[in-house]
Amino acid sequence: MPRIPYKNAAGKRVPGCTTICAHVDGSPEGLLVWANRGGLEGKTLDDMRGAADVGTWTHAAAEANLHGEVYEIPEEATPEQRAQVEQGIDNFQRWRDQNDPELVAVERSLISERHRFGGTLDYVMRIAGRTVLLDLKTGGIYGKQLVQLAGYGLLWSENYPDDPIDEYQLLGVGKEDGGLRWFSWPAADMEDPTQAFLLARQIYDLANALRKRVK
Repeated sequence: MPRIPYKNAAGKRVPGCTTICAHVDGSPEGLLVWANRGGLEGKTLDDMRGAADVGTWTHAAAEANLHGEVYEIPEEATPEQRAQVEQGIDNFQRWRDQNDPELVAVERSLISERHRFGGTLDYVMRIAGRTVLLDLKTGGIYGKQLVQLAGYGLLWSENYPDDPIDEYQLLGVGKEDGGLRWFSWPAADMEDPTQAFLLARQIYDLANALRKRVK
């Protein structure tokens, strides 16, 4: 998906949530760790590309499922890849059956005038009467993604103050096997990730200022 140029009400470009979170340390970079692990296991580049395809297709299938659509697995998928994607779809359907989500917002792009950044939220939904912010990830789940999720929460809270987020969720779709990993936190547990995001926002500005000193 191409990056969206976020602009505030004055028309000035502001950084995206993902860009800001690049300044968060202490958690592994998902793609790099995944690729390195594959190399250590003796997998070829084609093997890794095939695994990435499984993740991409399973991610698309999960999105289609949420919209009540049937996802057609691409014809180029091998029998093994097809089986993995089908397993991922089954896993996601079980998650949906357990939670019975009602979609409120999908791919909603928002701007924070207060903190001067933008972002696109995957899903806001109602589950058992609670407002849930869910981010769907391809691959592993890392601490940095929780900080990103907190940034999305700030965007939603500023733009929809009368509909606060009750619960934050990360749903990871496995690249290699289409498996799912699901994590959930109540809003009360998001104080540290939110503070980390706000500090990363400050670091983003400081880093830009320092770069200008050596031009």
